[in-house]
Amino acid sequence: MIRLFLFVSLFISVALTGCQSSENNELLDASAMGDTSKIELALKRGANLNTRDSDHGATPVIVAIWAGQLHAVKLLIQNGADQNLFGAGGTPLYWAAFYGRTEIFLFLKSQGAKLNVDDKSFAYLLQIIHEKGLADLIVEVKDQTQEQDRRY
Repeated sequence: MIRLFLFVSLFISVALTGCQSSENNELLDASAMGDTSKIELALKRGANLNTRDSDHGATPVIVAIWAGQLHAVKLLIQNGADQNLFGAGGTPLYWAAFYGRTEIFLFLKSQGAKLNVDDKSFAYLLQIIHEKGLADLIVEVKDQTQEQDRRY
C-alpha cells in the first residue's frame, strides 16, 4: 500500500511539474511505468538521463527502481544514466536494496554501482531489509559494502 501511495504521489507530482522540460517529464513518467519505448522516445527528443523530479530529487533510474521496473533501469543505465547519482536521499543501489528489488540490486552491482552510505544509513538499510525477510539481499548488501571498503 505504501509503495502504491509513493508511486501515485510521484506520478502526480511529475505530471504536475511545470518547471521541467516536457521531454524530462516524459522520461520520468515512462521510467515509473517501465515503458521502454517511451523512454527511448523521450531520449531521442533530448531528455536528460539524470534529470530530477521536483518533489523528491529522484532521477529516472531511481523512479524506475521505486516502481520495480528492471527493464527500464537497464535501458537507462545502458544509455548512460549515472548509476551512482545520489537522489531522493540515496543512490540507486541504496534504493534497490531499500525496496527489496534484488534483481535490480544485482544488476546495478554488476555494473559497478555503489551504496555510498554512512554507518547510520547502512544500519537502517540492513534493518529494513531484515524486516522484509530478505536474507539473501542482506548478504549482497554487506558484500558490496565490504568490496567498496577494500577499494579505499
